[in-house]
Amino acid sequence: EDIMDEVEQLVSILHKLEASKGDVEKCDDILLQIKIGLISFQLMPPFTEGKVETFKQLQLARRAYELGVLLSLRKRDFASFERYFAQVKSFYFDFSYLPESDQMWPIIGLNLMGLLAHNRIAEFHTELELIPIQHHTNDYIRYCVQLEQYMMEGNYSKLLSGSANLPTQHYEFFAGILTDTVRSKISECAEKAYSSLSISQVRELLGLKTDVESLAFAQSRQWRISDGLVLFGETVETVLEVPARALINEALTYAHELERIV
Repeated sequence: EDIMDEVEQLVSILHKLEASKGDVEKCDDILLQIKIGLISFQLMPPFTEGKVETFKQLQLARRAYELGVLLSLRKRDFASFERYFAQVKSFYFDFSYLPESDQMWPIIGLNLMGLLAHNRIAEFHTELELIPIQHHTNDYIRYCVQLEQYMMEGNYSKLLSGSANLPTQHYEFFAGILTDTVRSKISECAEKAYSSLSISQVRELLGLKTDVESLAFAQSRQWRISDGLVLFGETVETVLEVPARALINEALTYAHELERIV
């Protein structure tokens, strides 16, 4: 009983720290203390039928792992996110007799978003199939499914427009990764469509804020720079003003939404 009370108190402290974006290192230390306390809990069957203490232990463990999921996002640690999600996932699907957590659907949606951001589409669909069909209309699930459809269509403008209004702030980490992925896709299209673009056109096309960022991005893609032009091909050619401008205008909405995400 004393250990359970201590764990409950630590979970409460961690919840408040996480909600207020408290010091990450301190949160990590508290989470470690909680996990040590969980060792003494009965978290594996068989359970004593109707035992209130067991239910409380399960709920505390579930909440601790949920906080681990959210803390991992603040640490920008996807591997840690996956570990904590794997632990909390069993509480969602194997212990369905527990009262539903208010974090269940946001966190399940986060997992889908993480897989999507890392282009792990097959795993995305595997996880989606585990979710009962009646819950596919849940806002967090539907949001991720819609983004995946845009990605499969190659509709990058809609992809970023749809991801501008994130379900919760916790989705920002994966939205940033998705932004990088989409910028890479647009770059691949530009490389095939044009021999060259001006630095300012590259900036507008990718939704970057400055020409300095555009130059840095160009260097990361190993594009050549000559006389203010970003060269995709082997030779310098005149910039095709009209097609380039049309492409930029078509992607302008995408670029603005991209800025709003990051």
